[in-house]
Amino acid sequence: MPVNSFCNLLTKIKPFISKADTRLHTSISAAARLEATLRFLAAEEPTQAFSNPQESPSTACDTSFPRPATPSTMS
Repeated sequence: MPVNSFCNLLTKIKPFISKADTRLHTSISAAARLEATLRFLAAEEPTQAFSNPQESPSTACDTSFPRPATPSTMS
């Protein structure tokens, strides 16, 4: 999906998918939520959705929240 389309879609749905931070944890950004949903829907099998993450379009649109940890950065 082109970055412009991703940003346009994010702008339209951000108010509906955004969550608030709490004292216990920082919420996942709307851009990361949209990215995860699109990867899941585009994958032939759900297990393939996050096996090889590429440069994500969410970094071009929403930089106000930190990116969630990936399996490679959690070790």
